[in-house]
Amino acid sequence: PWAEVLDRRRLKALVHVNANLLVRTLSLMFVFGFITAQGARAGTAILAANAILLNFQYFMAYALDGFAHAAEALAGRAVGERNPEGFRRAVRLCLAWSLGVAAVFAGAYLLLGGPIVALMTSLPDLQALTASYLPWMVLLPLVSVWSFLFDGVFVGATWAVAMRNSMMLCTGAVFLPVFYLSQDLGNHGLWLSFTAFMAARGLTMGWIYRRRAQNPGLAFESA
Repeated sequence: PWAEVLDRRRLKALVHVNANLLVRTLSLMFVFGFITAQGARAGTAILAANAILLNFQYFMAYALDGFAHAAEALAGRAVGERNPEGFRRAVRLCLAWSLGVAAVFAGAYLLLGGPIVALMTSLPDLQALTASYLPWMVLLPLVSVWSFLFDGVFVGATWAVAMRNSMMLCTGAVFLPVFYLSQDLGNHGLWLSFTAFMAARGLTMGWIYRRRAQNPGLAFESA
C-alpha cells in the first residue's frame, strides 16, 4: 500500500536526519571536551577559569537557542509549504532578533563581566585570572550568533548532511589547526581557536544558506 511506502520513506528520512545530527553533536562535544582537557593540562587554575568562562557561553547559548528553535519551526513550515520567500523571511526575522540578543550579551559581558565572575567564585586570584580572558567572552556572542541561528534553520530545512559536514570541516580544518598553531599564546590560544571555530561555522553555514535559499530547487533538498 502507498501509505506503508510513504511511512517507510518518512522513517528512513527521519533516521537519516538524526544520524547526521548525532555526528554533528559528537563533533561539538569533542570541541568542548578538548577545551576542558587542555585546561586540565594547563593546571587547576586555568581549568577553573575555563569552567567559569564556559558558563558565559552557556548563558548566551540558552538565550540564542530560543531563536534557533523558532527558526527551526518557521523554516520547517515554509519548507513544507514550498514557500521560498516565507523561508527567507523567517530567517531574516529570527536573525534580527538573534543579533539584538547577542549584542545585549556582549554589552553585558563588557560592562558586568567582572561582577558576574565574582558571583561564581570568591577567590581573588581566580577572579583576576578569569577576568584576563573576558574579552573573548565579549566577542563570542557576536561571533557565535550566526551558527546558533543556522543550526535551527538547517534542522528545520532538514539540511542535516550540510550541517554535519560543516561541523566536521570546522572542527578538523579550523579548530584543531588554529589551536596547534597558537599554543605559544597559552590559554588565549585555546579561546582563539574556539572563536575561530564558531566564526568558521557561521561562515560556512551562511555560504550554504545563501546558495540554497536563492534557488528553490536547492533550498528544499533533504541534504
